[in-house]
Amino acid sequence: HCLGLHLHAWRFDARYRCEFGGLNERQTRQMLSEANDIWRTVFGARPLYFRPGTMSANDAIFRVLSDLGFRGGSLSLPGRVFPDKHAVWMGAPLDPHRAHPDFRLVEGPLDFANMPVSVDTSKLIAKGGRHFHYDLRPDFTDIDHVAIVRRIVGQIVERDPLVPCINLLTHNDHDFSDQASTVTCNLLATLKAIERASAEYGLSCRGSTLADICDAVVAHPPKESTFDPSGGRVIF
Repeated sequence: HCLGLHLHAWRFDARYRCEFGGLNERQTRQMLSEANDIWRTVFGARPLYFRPGTMSANDAIFRVLSDLGFRGGSLSLPGRVFPDKHAVWMGAPLDPHRAHPDFRLVEGPLDFANMPVSVDTSKLIAKGGRHFHYDLRPDFTDIDHVAIVRRIVGQIVERDPLVPCINLLTHNDHDFSDQASTVTCNLLATLKAIERASAEYGLSCRGSTLADICDAVVAHPPKESTFDPSGGRVIF
């Protein structure tokens, strides 16, 4: 394991009634700097990895994190569109990648690695003005976790990324020591399904920390950016 800083902006500082994506760059930098100081006081070292509450982020957050010495994080949930939470990740990269300093939805040149939460892109869910793909969190109690695992593994194989990774999240308000809990059963079934689906594709699973993923991402040079002003034209 490795430890990472996790913050909900409004819980950290009651002056701000928003999640992280609702902050401007100055506020983002100030809040993360204050949190760094608290972490250093408690642990004797600064944090190197970050995840915002609700996966909420603005376009400055990767630049600020990099400037403050963070190595990486898990900030994005591709397909999530929660405007009320300032969490919009439609079109974001699906696999671990170097972050961009100015636009959160594309790969970039930073020596900061972002590890997206793994999602099943086969279906976009719409509920209450929000949109999202299903991910592998065990507290989804109304989905077929095994089927979603199989689709996610198949989609990763098809994309063939430089750093293949399955990243699922959990919440610590569930007691995973309770073997009878539906959420615990879902987590165990998901982990077993990942092993089975990977084996069917001739892949092997290896547990990795976020630090391992960051090392693997920055071992590859940044992608060269290209821009064709006449290409990809869409007419509505």
